[in-house]
Amino acid sequence: MKRTLYILALIIALQSCTRDADIELPEVESTLSVSCFISPELDMTQAAVFWSKPVFTNELQPEYPDNLLVVIFGNGTTDTLVYNYTTLTYQLSTAVFQIVPGETYKLEVTAPNGKKVSGTTSVPLQLPQIGSFEFEVNQRNDLNNFPYQEYVYKMSLIDPTPAFNYYQVMYYGLLNGFSGFQTQEFKDDDALNNGQLYIESSYEDYGTFDGSGQIQSDSLRYIVINATEEYYRFHRTLFSQDPGNPFSEPVIVFSNIENGLGVFAGYRMVKGQVELSQ
Repeated sequence: MKRTLYILALIIALQSCTRDADIELPEVESTLSVSCFISPELDMTQAAVFWSKPVFTNELQPEYPDNLLVVIFGNGTTDTLVYNYTTLTYQLSTAVFQIVPGETYKLEVTAPNGKKVSGTTSVPLQLPQIGSFEFEVNQRNDLNNFPYQEYVYKMSLIDPTPAFNYYQVMYYGLLNGFSGFQTQEFKDDDALNNGQLYIESSYEDYGTFDGSGQIQSDSLRYIVINATEEYYRFHRTLFSQDPGNPFSEPVIVFSNIENGLGVFAGYRMVKGQVELSQ
């Protein structure tokens, strides 16, 4: 009985201590977020532009704004990117506005309310140079004796210039034209060894749903990118996030957009393909 009375008194005491909180939340306006990558190896310059969604506001902006002025500066001239309602991006053909290796470019986005953001980048002068490439498939079994295939990629890159270089290497499989497995690596000149970068990565593929472990791709493709520092830093921080782990530390994604969010960056690119035996 005394225990019950004690608990009841505690509840009453706690209730008497509560009061409505009057907390003034910070006012944050939506800002423009830009994602644009330029390269001489692309047929089209595309800029994806969004309005950010602040946490402490009910302000609503169009998710895909089509009323922005998106202008690119470079080569001593300027041109305007036009909104494409299929891709939901602003576009400009590189045949109309050339992206030249070694040049510097500026992207400027202006909203009807006068909000303006911009970013500046350059384009690396040299294409990445592949010294060697090896690919192998190993048949494996996991701890539950379930079969899978281990794809192993080994590549060396030759340092093209005395300048500091940044790289991204991506691999993916194709089956009847559809993209399959994919893995990627990031490297910079800090990893140089006798003028070369050595990159090794692997990917585990369990094949068909019945566990047969058979090769699911008829070709392997790789993309090697020689990137600007802003391209490299943006992608490294972007892929450092762990959205599946609620206890992981937050990662601040790199941005070089003045007065806004996002990235404007340049790169050079080479592609290759290896046919796989079934």
